[in-house]
Amino acid sequence: MSAHETHQITLNLDGRVSPQEFLRGVRDFFDLIRSVSSIVAGERGGIDWNISVKGGSNLIIAHGVPSGSSTAETVVQTVKAIGEGVAALESGIQERPRYFSDKALEKAKDIATLRENSRGLERVEIRANGTRQTISARSIVSVKEALGKEYTAIGSVEGKLQTVTSRQGFKIVVYDSLHDKRVDCHIVDEDLRAKALSAFGKRVAVHGIVKYRRGRPISIRANKIRVFRPKEQLPKAADMRGIFRKV
Repeated sequence: MSAHETHQITLNLDGRVSPQEFLRGVRDFFDLIRSVSSIVAGERGGIDWNISVKGGSNLIIAHGVPSGSSTAETVVQTVKAIGEGVAALESGIQERPRYFSDKALEKAKDIATLRENSRGLERVEIRANGTRQTISARSIVSVKEALGKEYTAIGSVEGKLQTVTSRQGFKIVVYDSLHDKRVDCHIVDEDLRAKALSAFGKRVAVHGIVKYRRGRPISIRANKIRVFRPKEQLPKAADMRGIFRKV
């Protein structure tokens, strides 16, 4: 396999495809790639994906270029993760493929649904790591199963820090601003514990390994805490206008 192939993923829409179906396929394909690559690369890394279409065909080509702290190996790992993840969904596996967030699963399902809802589209195929994988209704079933299970991913939770406890290990409780549900935040680092204590009652963003259930965060192993400024300390509109006049 050439180095070029290890940095490339393709989507083939085989058959008669309407312009709307083609655009939807490109969008879902790109969103799937972007979702998986963001988890593989992490917070400091990144991958730029150059999208092209092979002339006279419905073959969409995505070529990855590392950016930030990412390397060529990050691109290779992303391509491999997508290929293996799609193959796992087609095999009927009920577990979540590695590096597949809820969004990635939904986009894989959308690509499979494209074939099921089309009159002229005969086959949808993703090629990654030199392997072709057809996407069918089996992936739709697998995604529905996987979305109902718990999984972990690198992420963050924002909300008000309202509880601190040392029972069964040091833990804080944040009520996340999106769902207004409690998220247990487990902290091991002593300096981070001190920062958590000083942030009691304030709005924070906790970063680390998040455990999700049905798309909602339920706990996090924290490695970083950011404390937001109180609303009364934030710049007012008049202050911002003054700043812009000085620029």
